[in-house]
Amino acid sequence: MKLWGNIGMKFGTIVASVCGAVFVAGTLLIGSSVLVGRTFETAQEESSTLMKSMREQMFADMMHDAMRGVVYKALYASSMGQSDLASEASAEASEFAASFEGAIEAQNALQLPSDIRAALDEISGPLTDYIAATQSIVSEAASGQMDAAQASLPAFEANFTALEVAMEAVSDRIAAGNEANIASSA
Repeated sequence: MKLWGNIGMKFGTIVASVCGAVFVAGTLLIGSSVLVGRTFETAQEESSTLMKSMREQMFADMMHDAMRGVVYKALYASSMGQSDLASEASAEASEFAASFEGAIEAQNALQLPSDIRAALDEISGPLTDYIAATQSIVSEAASGQMDAAQASLPAFEANFTALEVAMEAVSDRIAAGNEANIASSA
């Protein structure tokens, strides 16, 4: 009888130990699943924010190029004596400037990493200068001041390039942020 009593005691200890091990393993598995799920959710939210920023940045870049086109449209209209086309260019310059600023403001409203935020802050001065140069040339061309408009072109092109460099820095940082986000979630 003692033999069966000892076996029963050992069997009970073994069952309790196995149950304990299964419980610990299950708890660890659940905990790691929750951690991975939260990490994935955070990465997904960050990626979504970065993609919204990139979408706005791409739209801003289109407005950057569109405003340049408006300047040359105004110069053409003035040289051809087409006042209706020059008026259209003036309206487009204002519309595109507002859209450009709106795209940058939309990014400023997002929860972006500090390096992207810093790059966005760097756009402010060049953007203001570019919009002012665009509107000045378009206004000069529309009012028939072709010599003044043409004389302003080199400064306008310098403003275009300065803004282009600042915009490129933002795009590069957004892309790098997204790549880092993807790598950290893998």
